[in-house]
Amino acid sequence: MKDLYIYVIQLEENRIFIHHAYETKPDKLFLEFEIYYDYLKLYKPLHIIETILEKDDLQLDYIVKTYMYMHGYAYVRGGSYSDVELCKNTQFFIEKELTESVREYPNKYTPSYAHIMQTYVMRKWENVEEINDEHALLKTQFRQYLQEKLALDAVETYATPSSKKRGFVNNDVRINEYTLVEIQTLYDYCKANNSSDIYKMRKLYLNILPKIKHIIKIYMQKCEFPSTNPLYVKYMFPHPQFFLDSFFYQYSFSPPCPKDREAVDEVFGAILYFTNWVICHIQDLRFNLISYPYNIEWLYPRIFHILDKIKKNEIYTTIEESPSTQILVTDPPSVD
Repeated sequence: MKDLYIYVIQLEENRIFIHHAYETKPDKLFLEFEIYYDYLKLYKPLHIIETILEKDDLQLDYIVKTYMYMHGYAYVRGGSYSDVELCKNTQFFIEKELTESVREYPNKYTPSYAHIMQTYVMRKWENVEEINDEHALLKTQFRQYLQEKLALDAVETYATPSSKKRGFVNNDVRINEYTLVEIQTLYDYCKANNSSDIYKMRKLYLNILPKIKHIIKIYMQKCEFPSTNPLYVKYMFPHPQFFLDSFFYQYSFSPPCPKDREAVDEVFGAILYFTNWVICHIQDLRFNLISYPYNIEWLYPRIFHILDKIKKNEIYTTIEESPSTQILVTDPPSVD
């Protein structure tokens, strides 16, 4: 049985719609919701704010009310409250529930978002400039994170950009420790020249050759080649297939000459060295990403969203100078 997910969707005019569906692409999800719900015919969907795995039947309405609590019920629809206009009785009970119940219950389904609200809405801002400075600082950190993530992706995978965009990248095209094992297997075959494994080795060679070329390309961009042979630097390493093809096709059933056997040690020794270097470089890049806040790709866009709301006075609070300070997010005025 497929899992149901709760989708929190940002609509036009600062509206939010929340409903559940099976996992699918955003454009297909938006089209489906627009067909079934009049609210999305009035306010077109822009992007998905949050996706949550549904755990029980009551979770959807709880999250709808949580967002109503944060943004005002006039700006949020979904679950049992999907009608464009809510009747007076429904409005009365929602207001009563939001002011008396929601804040008292632990936010068990969206604790991270509740923490953001508590951190930034409860904070006393001196002026708008202070909010802008906080936003700019976080934006810089987020930009640095994305740049380092792209750098890691460029080193770790050899798939073309179009393949990555279509979501075709998987573990089979990533450079990792197992890549060393595959290259070592080819090296052992070329030294032994065991013709009984030729078809198996050809398949492995065809799969591993793009990785070898990618590894050499990355190493060429970062370091100088250890070989003193100018032919290797100019031809062999940029185009390893010119040398390696002979071991898997021309020499399939006859041994290579001693000169080629000597070259095997140098070429594969260099390739294994390059691979070790690239793997260490990948680990360094991963370590840099770990230094950023956990789940930053989920966290920072929501902080930006909250800061923008605070700056525009679309989220405002009643704050008492006491230890029991509470946030009450009410229905904000419409923004022209």
